[in-house]
Amino acid sequence: MKKTTTIALVVAGLSIGIHTAATTTHASVKLANGYLNETTVFNHGYVTTKKTIKTNLYRNLNGKKVRYTIPKGSTLSVATVGYTENHGQIKTNISLNLSNTSYTFKKTFSDFNAHHGYWLKTDSMALKKDTFKLANTQNKLGGLTFEAGTGVKNLTSKTATPMFTVTDNGYLQYYSSAKIKHAKQLDGGWNFAIANVKPTNTRKIIKVRRAKNVTYLYYAKPINGLKEYKIKSGLYRLKINHMIGQNRTQKFETGEEVISLTWANYYVGGKRFYVVQEY
Repeated sequence: MKKTTTIALVVAGLSIGIHTAATTTHASVKLANGYLNETTVFNHGYVTTKKTIKTNLYRNLNGKKVRYTIPKGSTLSVATVGYTENHGQIKTNISLNLSNTSYTFKKTFSDFNAHHGYWLKTDSMALKKDTFKLANTQNKLGGLTFEAGTGVKNLTSKTATPMFTVTDNGYLQYYSSAKIKHAKQLDGGWNFAIANVKPTNTRKIIKVRRAKNVTYLYYAKPINGLKEYKIKSGLYRLKINHMIGQNRTQKFETGEEVISLTWANYYVGGKRFYVVQEY
């Protein structure tokens, strides 16, 4: 008997659901030779390609529609994992998430549109050891939207505030309050959706350094709205300090519904920012 199971991750700004990864563990069921365990990959979150991979996605480049091929050695986040079971053998599969890449990169894809919810991922493919390995490095800030302020004040009439994200392909994208206000898009009725919004400023991250709960991002030019430390001409450092143990949870009443939000607090260059984690 053939059985298929799929597990989905949550992409920032998109409520696609999340399920606990659990592979059938009956003694008569075994992982097929040459396949990676999907639970391990799901929990790790990122994989690195060991060979080039042709995908189902297409990019519009110089007026031509070009099939997207993932280069060998690329590190990408996991969109979904799953497996098929046939005669006691489990063959795992994976789809790769491109949603947390830079706006400039994403907008070249044909599938990056409202019809697909601005969620960009590949079709499922075999999760084989000769194709993928667990990534040595992960984007610890991937999928997080940093919003200026100390937390959500009002659920139904949210004020547009500056935001920034850190992409999986190594960019910091900053959105001014004017840009957010102009977008006029709300995700879930409370949070501004910025997946298809062009950033006010984008910087290529040259280096990342971490020390406990602090992350340092290095790039070449400062961003108006953030407060970096100038190391020398052409090199600036942004300090992102996660205030461990200072998460906030608050309930909001919206008509007959009560919504609970939890957010983590940060100091970014000495200014307060927060990231909504649960709702």
